[in-house]
Amino acid sequence: MTLRQLHALRIGELVQNDSRTSKRRRMATAGALGDDTAAVETVAPEAGEQGFQYMVVGGYASLTATAVEELAGASTIGAVPYASPSGSDPQRDGYYVIDDDQSARPIASSDIVHRLDIRLTEEGTRGSHWRAVAARPDAVDNPFGDGGDAEIGLHAGAEKVRWFDDRGGSGAIEDATVQRTVAGERTDFEIYDATEPSFSQPTLIYTLDYTDEYQADVHLWDDNGRSKTVVVDEGGGSEVGTATVGDATVGGGGTDAVRWGRVYSTGHDFVGAPVAETGRLRLRFDENRGRIEAYRWNDADAHYDRVQLDLTSDWRLFDVDVTHIGLARIDLQVEFRDTSTSALTTQNLNCSLKRGYDDALWMVPPNASSPPQGLVDRVDAIASTQGSDPAAGAELVERTRVNE
Repeated sequence: MTLRQLHALRIGELVQNDSRTSKRRRMATAGALGDDTAAVETVAPEAGEQGFQYMVVGGYASLTATAVEELAGASTIGAVPYASPSGSDPQRDGYYVIDDDQSARPIASSDIVHRLDIRLTEEGTRGSHWRAVAARPDAVDNPFGDGGDAEIGLHAGAEKVRWFDDRGGSGAIEDATVQRTVAGERTDFEIYDATEPSFSQPTLIYTLDYTDEYQADVHLWDDNGRSKTVVVDEGGGSEVGTATVGDATVGGGGTDAVRWGRVYSTGHDFVGAPVAETGRLRLRFDENRGRIEAYRWNDADAHYDRVQLDLTSDWRLFDVDVTHIGLARIDLQVEFRDTSTSALTTQNLNCSLKRGYDDALWMVPPNASSPPQGLVDRVDAIASTQGSDPAAGAELVERTRVNE
């Protein structure tokens, strides 16, 4: 079995057909990055199948299996890096899309044993394509400010960063200026301004190591009603800390295992609360308690600090809908309710969380009225004053197009 990384997910692989353009593979989940590594063993092939199948055993393998299924159907994400997490593999590393997710199902009715059968198609490599962020800066109705910037965050390790007029037709290339550098949970971010270039719909092109890319992406989680991590005793596989099993104790060999599930589908049926992250801002939408829990990354202490929202406001979280999940941004429609009246009085705001942002970009939906001051006060502490939305999306751009 070969360990591979598909975006932020680590999976075990047995190659069945080494065609470079369409690669048939058997996958075995080995947990998202930071998870406990699931045990893997081979089983006999079923009738009509070629090669081996894999059986995956691990307390949180089901979370990774679900995430891969959702990634397969995520039309707004497109190609993601698929590469070796330990040293490069030039013959096989690249950007891939999942063509067909046939199954990710438990075997022998066990929730911790999963089989995964998917097809990957290569879309390109770092040698053939630039990684890119396509922007469409547009003025928005932001009740918290009207600043002129339309910021885009990139992994600080990105190289050869430039503006490219891909959609305008001119093919012009201009230097991209780093506006500032900020520290995030997994990596530092360099912030660019999409209003800088002379063309109106710029594409930011760059190159970045495959396995580093996920570190700067936005992330949506299902917290499953529990803390994010638990310490796992590698010797016996028992959980300790926030979840105690048997006589296990924290000690040598113990590692943190992630118990939240990554979400790639807007249709995900949340078990717990949605948690959206920019790498610097974390928002947990607790509908049951009618509140948003906000946290900002404190790099000096390497943890998230709680951000206190206005407690005097009568406006509370009522409902949240995830409308877009990409690599560069997560968009949500958030409905608030005025608890000072018995009548049902609600107000919607669109919320966008973007790579490297300190705050969420809150916008008044089209044809909606401006929010009352009480609601503005409620979320002001986590609201961007940016008056333009870059509406950025992660893409690939063929190098030959840039060189034309």
